[in-house]
Amino acid sequence: MWGRGLKRVNEAITAPCVVLVGADGALIGRYALGDAVKKAREAGCDLVEVQPTANPPVCRMMPPGRAEKRAEAQAGANAPVEARVLRFPPGVADTDFRLKVRHGKAFLAEGGAVEVCVGIGVRGDRAAARDEAKRMVERVVAELSPEGVPSGSLRREHDELMILVLPRAQERS
Repeated sequence: MWGRGLKRVNEAITAPCVVLVGADGALIGRYALGDAVKKAREAGCDLVEVQPTANPPVCRMMPPGRAEKRAEAQAGANAPVEARVLRFPPGVADTDFRLKVRHGKAFLAEGGAVEVCVGIGVRGDRAAARDEAKRMVERVVAELSPEGVPSGSLRREHDELMILVLPRAQERS
């Protein structure tokens, strides 16, 4: 079984022939699997399957152990971050606001992300309600700033403004 990010190396490759790419990225040509593994070993490299769905699969020569390090780094970069949602209704009481922010800070400190959702009031002036909701989002983000940083931009879905706040240790652009 080859999960996401894991590559077949040397004899684990199952195709009878492969397209071989050198360690420098230059195309070498089409080879039988045994010849490609031999050529890689002569160069002091592992043969790594980089495009398994191609016909024939594309394999690249890489320094020994590099494929595993690359897969681990990629798995870490793509690992999902658990997220909690903090919902702030229009006109939220100050005590509820402080409690939700405290929970958000604690979750960010544990390495989780926080989705801040602020409701836009449906009564009265819609523009004023949007402005008030935007100020509330800015206030929440400012309160969470010691532990987290906003990721992406403010977005609107239905009658809510939303922004994702990531823990400082896992900032992403």
